[in-house]
Amino acid sequence: MKTPKEISDFYDKYTEQQQRMWHNERHYFLLEQLKKSGLKSNSIILEIGCGVGTMTNLIAPYVKNGKIVSSDISEKSIEFARINNKQFKNLEFIAANSIDFTFPDLNYDFIILFDVMEHIQAENRNDFIHNIAKVMQNNTKLLINVPAPHAHIHAIKNFPEQMQIVEIPVFLTEFSSILSKNELDIKSFFTYDMWQNDEYQFYTVEKIKPYVFSKTIPDRKFNPQSIDKRINRKISKLKG
Repeated sequence: MKTPKEISDFYDKYTEQQQRMWHNERHYFLLEQLKKSGLKSNSIILEIGCGVGTMTNLIAPYVKNGKIVSSDISEKSIEFARINNKQFKNLEFIAANSIDFTFPDLNYDFIILFDVMEHIQAENRNDFIHNIAKVMQNNTKLLINVPAPHAHIHAIKNFPEQMQIVEIPVFLTEFSSILSKNELDIKSFFTYDMWQNDEYQFYTVEKIKPYVFSKTIPDRKFNPQSIDKRINRKISKLKG
């Protein structure tokens, strides 16, 4: 098991690669998912695992009247994130271990974990999610992007030189159990292609709330005889 210092030291060195990569298609895709989820100009966002502020840089122009709190375990990453986003005045950057750090107590509209969970060691995942759940409100949406597990396993096996210090696939069954233990519910989930087939998975998670009954369609009468007549008419037409 890697220590927090080993992990932060790795990401201190990883900043150069992140600076070179900067924005790519995945970042723009994730921005679109955030917008589809209801991003507004006054949204308050907690971004965990911000790295050098790549995603922060894309989101900030859309929340001019809101706030983004961005954290990362690497102090050097946070230094770069501040420099890369110095033009924005509504950002707060924090160097912290998110497993046990007390985040600012704000009414977050969104908490984003974009390509973070796969770098959290299995032993720490429940504590990590528990810490996040503590600052979620009923209106908070937790958006999570991870490599699809089988694509991730393929990458670990075939491209080890591209891997980070912790690379542990996130399986839906195991992860949903952790979420449930922390009274969180998966509202939507999908697998998508980016540069290869079935490459990533995206979760939208909210706090479990009491069920409130609400009709989504008006009352209507079901008449099986009417349906049978329509089916018989169509069959007759097909027979000529």
